[in-house]
Amino acid sequence: MASMGTKNNDETKSAIDDTSPDTGSSAESAELATKSAIINIKTDKSIKKEKIDRATLDTGSLSDESADLVALSAAIKTEESIKKEKKDQINLDSVSLSLESLGISSTSVDSSKKDVEKKLKKPVTDVKDDIKTPIVRKRKLLVLNLNGVLVDVVFGYVPKADRRINNRSVFMRPFCKDFLKFCFEKFDVGIWSSKMSKNMVGVVDFLLGDLKNQLRFSWDQSYSTDTGLTLSQIGLVTHKSNEKPLFLMELKKIWNKYADYNESNTLLVDDTPYKSLLNPPHTAIFPEPYTYQLRNDCALGPQGDIRLYLEGLDMAQNVPKYVGQHPFGQTPMILSREITNKLMRK
Repeated sequence: MASMGTKNNDETKSAIDDTSPDTGSSAESAELATKSAIINIKTDKSIKKEKIDRATLDTGSLSDESADLVALSAAIKTEESIKKEKKDQINLDSVSLSLESLGISSTSVDSSKKDVEKKLKKPVTDVKDDIKTPIVRKRKLLVLNLNGVLVDVVFGYVPKADRRINNRSVFMRPFCKDFLKFCFEKFDVGIWSSKMSKNMVGVVDFLLGDLKNQLRFSWDQSYSTDTGLTLSQIGLVTHKSNEKPLFLMELKKIWNKYADYNESNTLLVDDTPYKSLLNPPHTAIFPEPYTYQLRNDCALGPQGDIRLYLEGLDMAQNVPKYVGQHPFGQTPMILSREITNKLMRK
C-alpha cells in the first residue's frame, strides 16, 4: 500500500513536470502545487481507510473466535453437570435399595429424592437427637427373711406340715411360690435368716427350687451381728422367749459387699423389728408374723397387702422415701440412747 502511494506521488510529480513550461508563470505554478497537495491528502485518506477496514476485519475474526470458546466452555460445563446429576441419582438409588434391604418400610422413610437428600445431608449429631434413650429403672434389692415371712418353722413334729427338715415342721405360707416368682420378676432378691446354716439350707431348697440360682445371696446366722445380749437384757418383750440371743441384720454389710446396692434401693422384709435396730430409718418393713394356724392368710397373694405394697415400691424412685410415706405393718422399734450405744459398742 505504501509503494502504491509512492507511485502515485511520482506519477503526479511527473505529470506536473511534464506540464510545466520551461518559463511557466507563478500563477500556474501555484495552481499546480495546490492540485498536488489535494491529491496527496486524498491518497493519505485512502491509505488510512484501508488500514481501518483491515483492522476492523481482524477484530471481527477475534470476536467470532471468543464466542466459539465461550460456547464450547458452556457445553463442557453442561455435560459435567449432567454426569454429576446422574451420579447423584445412582447414589440415591443405592441408598433406597440399602434401606429396602434393611426392611425399612416406606412409612418410616420418604423415598422422594428431596427427602433422601435432606436426610443424607443431616449432621450425625441430629441423628443422635432423634434417638430417644429409654429410661432404665435400676432394680431394687429385696431382702427376705424366712421364718414368719415365707414359712413357719416349728420345732418337732406337727401334723400336716409341708415338709420336715432336721426335726422341724415347715409350713409354707399360702401363695408363697407365686409370690417368689413375682419378687424375682420385679427385684433382685436375697435371703437372710438368723437361723444357723444347717436349719436354713433345706428350707431354702424346698421353697425356691430352681429359683435359688437367681438369688443374689443366701445368708444365714453367721452374717448377722451377734450382740452378745439377750432380748430381756435390753428390755424387749416378744411373743417368743425373752432369753433368745439378740442377732441384728445390718444392711451395711450388704452394701459393703455389693456396690450396686445402698440405702436408697434396698428393702428388708422381716417380721421382727428389733433386727433392724442399727439400720437407717425406712429401709425395712415389718409385716405381722405368719403362723401355720392362719390357714386363710393371703398377704402374699395377688391382692395381698405385702404383694400390693411391693408393687408400689417397684414403681418408686427411692426406698426410704416410699417407706416413709407409706407406713406398713409393725411400728419400727426405737431404743433409748443408752441401749443403742451399748449395741453400737458390740
